[in-house]
Amino acid sequence: MRSTTPKTLPLVWLRLTQHVAEALEHPEAAKALCADVDALLDDWAAQDAFGTEGQNDPRGDQRDRE
Repeated sequence: MRSTTPKTLPLVWLRLTQHVAEALEHPEAAKALCADVDALLDDWAAQDAFGTEGQNDPRGDQRDRE
């Protein structure tokens, strides 16, 4: 398996964007992809990647969650 590197990251990001666009054409694929992205972001949030209170979470400020 190949690894993403700083050099390949822009191309990987573009291909991921294409994958998202394709997934959006298929509701079940889009739902599964959303679950995978949420799991990734939850993991990052647990490591304070978005600030200690989740204030920079791309899904929205987690301080406002109920």
